[in-house]
Amino acid sequence: MASYGITHLDFVNSLTKMPAHLLLLTPVDEEQMVDSHTGFNVISGDHEIRSYLLNRHMRQQKWIDYRRTLYLDEVTPNEIAEMLYLGHMYTQLQSPFYYKLENDFVYLDLPEGMTKVYYRHLNQFETVFNTALLHHLRTREIEMRFWMRLRQDHLQPLSHENLVELVPVMEEGLLLPFTDVQFKPGELQIPFFRMKKRFVVNDDDWTRSQSEMLGFLVFDRHARQWHIRWQA
Repeated sequence: MASYGITHLDFVNSLTKMPAHLLLLTPVDEEQMVDSHTGFNVISGDHEIRSYLLNRHMRQQKWIDYRRTLYLDEVTPNEIAEMLYLGHMYTQLQSPFYYKLENDFVYLDLPEGMTKVYYRHLNQFETVFNTALLHHLRTREIEMRFWMRLRQDHLQPLSHENLVELVPVMEEGLLLPFTDVQFKPGELQIPFFRMKKRFVVNDDDWTRSQSEMLGFLVFDRHARQWHIRWQA
């Protein structure tokens, strides 16, 4: 899943627990721990992993999580080559999920400022998406008048059914412009668009006309739940 606007902090705040270990796909730093079999840098320990994931000064993060150090010695040369390709080309030759690593994620910061994450399970992406959604709404809410703001305990995440309904649009390219969020007494509305052209960060030629409005994500402030209002 490639995205722009979902931050490292959103991702970390979505985790119920830190990964046990990280295998880094970035260029090898000989001053850090290097796994002798794979040749990749590795990070272990809850504190060390959290510090790495939240490091704002790091230009680019590329990693695969894994469960047991013992099984790193069983990774084949072909699998190591696949991981090198994945880290360099930002796409997979085979499935990016390895039974020896038991990884849940492959996390890749793309050169143009976007992020690409492979999720083993859909519910993992749902949690990250909702964390980012609520984060952007809270940021936008600060700019609104007091009476239009939501009480802290009112805003709920989108349901699984809501997100499944949006999956076909996500596959083509979903745009949520939070600058256009409307806070109303009875509801909150976020317009959503389907991308007609591949989004490029800092592309001065890109305009909203290169997307098609499909409807609104609507939060009912009385029922305290979301629904999707498709545009006729």
